[in-house]
Amino acid sequence: MMPVKISFILIFILSFTCLKASESAQLNFTITTFNIKFYGYHSEQEKRDPFLQTFLKDSVPASDIIVFEEIVDVPRLKNILPSQWSCLSYPTPYEGHQHVVLCHSPRFKFMREPSDNNDVIDEVAGERGTWRPALTTIVTDTSGKKLFRIVAVHLKALPEYSKARVAQAEIIAGYLEKLKSSKLPVVVAGDFNTFKAPENNETVNDKELILNSLNSAHLDMHLVPNDLFTFRTSYGQAQFDHFFVSDAFKVNPLKIFEICNSAITNDAGNLDLALYNKNISDHCPVSAEISL
Repeated sequence: MMPVKISFILIFILSFTCLKASESAQLNFTITTFNIKFYGYHSEQEKRDPFLQTFLKDSVPASDIIVFEEIVDVPRLKNILPSQWSCLSYPTPYEGHQHVVLCHSPRFKFMREPSDNNDVIDEVAGERGTWRPALTTIVTDTSGKKLFRIVAVHLKALPEYSKARVAQAEIIAGYLEKLKSSKLPVVVAGDFNTFKAPENNETVNDKELILNSLNSAHLDMHLVPNDLFTFRTSYGQAQFDHFFVSDAFKVNPLKIFEICNSAITNDAGNLDLALYNKNISDHCPVSAEISL
């Protein structure tokens, strides 16, 4: 018979080993969505590169994946990111197009859907193809193990286009529903250009309408709650940038760069609204710390 003391020690060691294994199995990562107003439009006049490079390094939470919106010059954006980062987007449909760009750190890799040939949900661009399509990919670890799906979006702007945004969300939902057999959890992130009722000519806020559209395909997703503004200029503030995630995910309160919600408007640097709008953007980066 094993002595009681030795038996207790073995139980303790096994329990500790199982606990550590459980902790190591948890996946923790950070995704940021960031609309950089018309970045690279008239590229010879683009003067923000040094400011943006410093801002991304010093003022944006350390991120594993970043969804960028309004990127006109995609190669130029890659030049201000760390050299180890990789990005995907889509060909320019017309001059001045505001691309959605999806980038990852060396911690992860992107894997194309087996049934896809371009990492794009083309129908989200609308019947004439003049809106922004959605990007989609599988996120893997460096060994190629599938972890989750991500969909990056920049939905149709302006209050009167609520129905267009809902239609875009329905297209995304239909696409994801066809892929449900793989059971990978999903993150849908980006600039959704959401407005509240009745400004959107509806009786329900855009955020709720989009969530209902996603869950019409039984995707079991929820909107990460946020009451703060994500867009700010001298003309006003708005809440455009969001994360819709599978219920399997746990998400900490979103982190939003403070200028979009600060009363301070006359300090030097990024807390001066006029300077921020000139040197960085009219949107603030929004970061989600997510665990699975």
